[in-house]
Amino acid sequence: MKRKVLLIAVALMAVAMLATPVMAGPTKGLKVDATSIFNPLALEVRSEPEGKMTEGGIFPFKGFVEVYSNNLLSIGNGPPLTVCAYQAGSGCWNTKTEVFMVHYDTVWYISTEGSPNGFSGNQELKLFGWNPTTMLWDSMTVHCVLHGFGAYAGQTLMLSYEGPISVFMYGYCLKG
Repeated sequence: MKRKVLLIAVALMAVAMLATPVMAGPTKGLKVDATSIFNPLALEVRSEPEGKMTEGGIFPFKGFVEVYSNNLLSIGNGPPLTVCAYQAGSGCWNTKTEVFMVHYDTVWYISTEGSPNGFSGNQELKLFGWNPTTMLWDSMTVHCVLHGFGAYAGQTLMLSYEGPISVFMYGYCLKG
């Protein structure tokens, strides 16, 4: 009888341990504020996307590349870093809803293109409310998650913005 009770108790403890969620430990001060300032005037390369407008007014596209130099990235209290952003994208422009969405596979080289140091990952950009008179968008959302390489290996940048058109993204850097 004692043996059955012991086996049941051990089984219940095992189930309880497996069902208990595991929480990530605190970052111990390694989560620091980060800000990105995008410089749209620093466009060096732009290839035209491949795509065709549908009868419903939707333009899916793929296969374009943009390279922007002289962007800025601030991590914590450190001096601003110069970033050269290499972005390969695909997306969709819906002329009915006036929503333009792009998914970028991106590499942010710290200082110059091809540098051994920087961050790479994904960026999702949505633009809303195209104004054909001003040739500008009203608002946007952007989210990006980038993982460090070289001198930034083990670090993760998480940046986003939502609101009127802006060159800023805000978030944090997890330093591992």
